[in-house]
Amino acid sequence: MTAIYIRTATREEDALLQQVHMMSGHEGEWYIDYGFSGANLNRPAWRRLVHDIMGGRVDTVMMRDTARIARNNWLLDVWLSQFKMLGIKMKAVNEPDFDLYNDDDQILFRSILKLHKQEELQDKVYKAYIHQSRVK
Repeated sequence: MTAIYIRTATREEDALLQQVHMMSGHEGEWYIDYGFSGANLNRPAWRRLVHDIMGGRVDTVMMRDTARIARNNWLLDVWLSQFKMLGIKMKAVNEPDFDLYNDDDQILFRSILKLHKQEELQDKVYKAYIHQSRVK
């Protein structure tokens, strides 16, 4: 069975609808963690997905991008390695070149680069917020 995994860190409906729309052309069982951070794995749909993978019910996992799994590089690497060991196919719609079985170094590099860009953006937003609050 194919699993379609969606995770949003916020409870903004637009973020959820964007991912649902992106994945709507695919068939499979949906696993949705709405409003759950990728900083930890204590998410109900994620736990159910892992349970189904370990139970042999899932052979393919589709998602928007690998950051849906985890925002922590170490956790992401652990789970990608685990999926690879179990023979699980991974498809990241926004990462068309993603291939769990052919480019280990590129997978980790892309994940680290994405997380770095996100941290830079968060830093810029925080600095703009602080600047704006001082101007008032």
